[in-house]
Amino acid sequence: MQIYRKSSPGNFYMYQLLYLSTAVNLMANDELDSLLSEAKTNNHEINITGMLVYHDGCFIQTLEGEKNRGFNSQVQRVG
Repeated sequence: MQIYRKSSPGNFYMYQLLYLSTAVNLMANDELDSLLSEAKTNNHEINITGMLVYHDGCFIQTLEGEKNRGFNSQVQRVG
């Protein structure tokens, strides 16, 4: 797990988290759709964006946003 900090105009810092994980079982398309829908809802509520890639039981995920309670909770959940 790696967290990067990049500056934006107005001294605003955007943090990025990139990590890899493995599913316990291979996931069907309907399970992936459900996971994606849940992630979109949760990420929107805590004002972060991201990307989720799945292939043969492996995930690559990127999250980015301001370093706030929502972002920190996601980092702790993953970490």
